[in-house]
Amino acid sequence: MPIHRIRLRRRGYNQAARISEPLAKALGVPHRPDLLIRPFRTRAQKDLGPEARVHNMQGALKIAGDCTSLERILLVNDICTTGSTLEACTRALTAAGIREVFCCTVCVVSGDE
Repeated sequence: MPIHRIRLRRRGYNQAARISEPLAKALGVPHRPDLLIRPFRTRAQKDLGPEARVHNMQGALKIAGDCTSLERILLVNDICTTGSTLEACTRALTAAGIREVFCCTVCVVSGDE
């Protein structure tokens, strides 16, 4: 899950990349946290309702790396509430030619909570 460079600088790390790196190593697959980027800042998803989350993510993710040799991707997310971020990532990846996108989330939270 890409985060904007300003948020990364402020936080000091990308929590999804911290989770995905040892997972990729254990699975023996490449770790590509640089493949997707957020070229512009978006509001924090945690501060938004379901419809606003979808709108917030429209066009917010772009392919930054070469993915021509990739057929499938495992997206790793720390928390999923509505799935808007995973959906936006999947759209960007499939538009770039990735045939299969799998998602792994550490925590799923109901939108009602």
